[in-house]
Amino acid sequence: MGALYKVFPIEELPAILRQHVVDEILFAVDSDRLAQLEEAFLLCDEEGVRTRVAVDFFPHVNSTVSLDRFGEVPLLTFSAAPYDDLRLMAKRTTDAVIAAAGLLALSPLMAAIALLIRVTSPGPAIFRQVRCGLNGRRFLFYKFRSMCQNAEELKSGLAHLNAKDGVAFKIPDDPRLTPIGRYLRKFSIDEWPQLWNVLRGDMSLVGPRPAVPCEVEQYQRWQRRRLRMRPGLTCIWAVSGRDKLDFETWMKMDMQYIDNWSLALDWKILLRTIPRVLTGRGAN
Repeated sequence: MGALYKVFPIEELPAILRQHVVDEILFAVDSDRLAQLEEAFLLCDEEGVRTRVAVDFFPHVNSTVSLDRFGEVPLLTFSAAPYDDLRLMAKRTTDAVIAAAGLLALSPLMAAIALLIRVTSPGPAIFRQVRCGLNGRRFLFYKFRSMCQNAEELKSGLAHLNAKDGVAFKIPDDPRLTPIGRYLRKFSIDEWPQLWNVLRGDMSLVGPRPAVPCEVEQYQRWQRRRLRMRPGLTCIWAVSGRDKLDFETWMKMDMQYIDNWSLALDWKILLRTIPRVLTGRGAN
């Protein structure tokens, strides 16, 4: 026999519980009436009846709503990013294992690339920069240097060549790139040192790309939610057009990733990243 659902006024609750078989009760009231339902909740609790409360008085909130406890105090929790500790632990474990294996396997090549960078252009082989990580925590981000040593100083003078809208900064055929840097960028080899960031826990294999603080300061409010996921080596927009997409599309795809995150989605993005990196498609 199928389940039967009926709507009753709150005043009839005691009689309903006495006279009928009740599996669960859903309270649908305005937020200002919640405090008046204490006796009703207590009655259901004593009867052992499962109770639910409709919280549709937050119509524009995208968060997942759950009930937690802080000591003896019940908390209504709104989570705007994945919060499943077990799955997030599995993601972190996968990150650490693959990053360690990648660093070990690539270390001879990385040493050769570092030497080649030093020989072909003045300056350090590794580019270091402060980026924003999980919840806005700042960390030191590593890349193989693909530009001239004073690239940051030249940036303001090249602003008129920026091909991106919003706060992103991308120049087609960037004149600051070194000859070898163009190949490092095209095949994402310059990103290999970030495996160390992944191993340290600053980054993940998959997640929104880490932004520099000055860009984050210019975010619209809704765009700041992308900081609620650990930044990644690759992301959903990196396999959907990379540098051909505009800034707002980047942001919307990052939100799409956060709202639909799963371990399976991470593996799908990783597997789609491999052929794009090998062919250099979509990279600037």
